[in-house]
Amino acid sequence: METSGIIFFIGIILIIVGSITWLLGGVMMVSEAFGVSSGWGWACLFVPFACFVFLRKHWKRACDPFYAIVIGVVMVGVGAMLIDTVEAAATG
Repeated sequence: METSGIIFFIGIILIIVGSITWLLGGVMMVSEAFGVSSGWGWACLFVPFACFVFLRKHWKRACDPFYAIVIGVVMVGVGAMLIDTVEAAATG
């Protein structure tokens, strides 16, 4: 397998693992919100930016899910950049 194929494969793996990490972080965040009260849980599910308010008010509970979300987003971004780099090099 050539170098560009390996980099492309690593990009795909990073996107898949990052997406799963991002999703699990979101589930953990909603779970922590429901642990505080059902109002916070429903708000995090249905009200835009309610999770940011929850994160600010309950940092001790929400920091681990927040870090999981951030790590997942970074992994997806790096994977997408790797794939884009390989595709750009292949097309010229």
